[in-house]
Amino acid sequence: MNTTGVKPADWTAFFDAFSRRHLGWRARLTILDPKLGAQVEAVELPLQGVVADERGRGITIQLGEHAGDMEHAIHNPRRVWIELGEDGSEAAVEIESADGTKSILEFRGAVLPETVDGLAGPRP
Repeated sequence: MNTTGVKPADWTAFFDAFSRRHLGWRARLTILDPKLGAQVEAVELPLQGVVADERGRGITIQLGEHAGDMEHAIHNPRRVWIELGEDGSEAAVEIESADGTKSILEFRGAVLPETVDGLAGPRP
């Protein structure tokens, strides 16, 4: 696995494109809190999107079958990393907030988008 950082100035565009590439993919969301430890927030929920505030004040991860099912807000994000698999697929994204909390969004099976184009079918 290879991890690469995303610059704050690129967060909005990165997450817009990331959300389009992974719309509907089954994801797991784990929160690593420095005080409380690891907590799984969601398992096998489809990704609706990840939205970054243009001013860099927050990032929201949206999961579920329908818009608004589950939202996880990350306040005062400090760093964003993308984890790439050996084949270049996006396996996970990690967002660290100013207080040291990390939100890790992982996909069930990381694959290259071009290998699944059209397989999911149209969305309602």
